[in-house]
Amino acid sequence: MRVLVILLALAGCRGDAAAVAALEERVDHLQRRLDAVESRAPTPAPELSPPAPPPATVAPRPAPHPVVRVGVDRWGVTIDGAPIATDELDAALRAAASRPGLTGVLLDVTPDVDHASVVALLDRIKGAGLGKVALATRGGPPAPEPAAAAVDEDDPLATP
Repeated sequence: MRVLVILLALAGCRGDAAAVAALEERVDHLQRRLDAVESRAPTPAPELSPPAPPPATVAPRPAPHPVVRVGVDRWGVTIDGAPIATDELDAALRAAASRPGLTGVLLDVTPDVDHASVVALLDRIKGAGLGKVALATRGGPPAPEPAAAAVDEDDPLATP
C-alpha cells in the first residue's frame, strides 16, 4: 500500500523535490500511525444484555365476546355449524345458553327463509333464555339442497 501511495503522490508532484520529500514524510508519518493501531491487542467487545422491551403503549384488545351462532336456511337449523333436528332444537339452545361467558346469539338467516320461520325461531331462542340476538342476513343464491332433508310437518321452522 505504501508503494502505491508514494507512486500516486509522485505522479502529482511533477518532479518538485521539496513536494516529493514532504509527501514521503507524510506517508511515513501515516505508516507509523497505522502500525501503532495495528499492533494494539484487540479488546474483547463488552457483552451486552438484550434491551428491555418498550412499555406497552396500547392496551391489548379484549377477546371477542363468545356468542352462539344459529344459522337457518330453507333446509334447517344449525348451531355453531352443526345441523340440529327441529325436535332437538330447544334442548340444544338451552345447552348453549348455559355456556359460561356467553353474551348472546348471532342469528344467520339466508334470504330464502320466510319471516314466520324467523319469528318462530326468535321465540324459541328467547324461550331458551338467550336474550341478546344479533341478526345477520346474506345475499346471493339460495343454499344447495342437501341429499336427504327430514321435514317435520308440524314445525313452523321446517320448510319443504
